Amino acid sequence: MNDGTRVTSAKSVARKATTIAAAALGVTVPVFAGGGSARTATIGGTLLWRSLDTAIHANCTTTKEIQNIGNVNLNYYIWGGNYLGGTVQGNFSYSSWSQIASTKADKQEWCYNGDFYYEYFAANAFHRDRYFTWYCWAGSCQLILVKSSPWVAGV
Repeated sequence: MNDGTRVTSAKSVARKATTIAAAALGVTVPVFAGGGSARTATIGGTLLWRSLDTAIHANCTTTKEIQNIGNVNLNYYIWGGNYLGGTVQGNFSYSSWSQIASTKADKQEWCYNGDFYYEYFAANAFHRDRYFTWYCWAGSCQLILVKSSPWVAGV
């Protein structure tokens, strides 16, 4: 990837590779993080996402839960993660990241400001570590290896 910037030091190589690794990792922060009114059965009330239900053609005038639909299956929906560290050795940059994901979400129907929404709250959590190896030269870095540990229950 060449975005026109020049890498001039080992520190800037590491910073650039770390930025690229974060994008490649696919760590997303929910738009409504910490919002909503999750039931206590969810993982710390972590709202994964909210979607407008356009099929309901009725008005609702208050903010309230309409119904708890229950758990739905997901395919490792990644909703968090952390940078664990990294090093630079010559033209190689190494970085480590953790990922947090859910395979089940508690689906709830809610009324907000006159509209109906489905909200999906984390109903379980798994984590894994990912290791990235980059080769950097002349202002560019190329990802050459990604290793992942297995998903493990819990955060």
